[in-house]
Amino acid sequence: REVKPDDPVRWFFFSEDWDTISARIDETLRPNSTWLQRRRSESVRAAVPLYNPELHTLTVVYAEFFFARSGKQWARVLAPTLKVQVYYKLFHIVVDAVCLVFVLQIFYSEGNEVRVIVIESK
Repeated sequence: REVKPDDPVRWFFFSEDWDTISARIDETLRPNSTWLQRRRSESVRAAVPLYNPELHTLTVVYAEFFFARSGKQWARVLAPTLKVQVYYKLFHIVVDAVCLVFVLQIFYSEGNEVRVIVIESK
């Protein structure tokens, strides 16, 4: 389901006291809570960012729980990962630098063409 701007959001921070977090979770899950309306289909999402220093990766674990009106519950967990260290060898840096030089040369030549057209149109 698409996230809408008026969807209720609850933030739980690791820096908070556990008693505060526990009380907020209990308030969220109580039967008369306005946060999760049990009469209609709802989904609850949680996201936890993780860093793995051994593999040099950043991962965000998304857990989504969908509650249907029939009482059935589905769970989906996604964990997209991003490598922090892109360059393993000097060769990779050289190839990227050469590519950057080519792209800059294209920008320079196109800029000169635009400049000539502007000057000629005056």
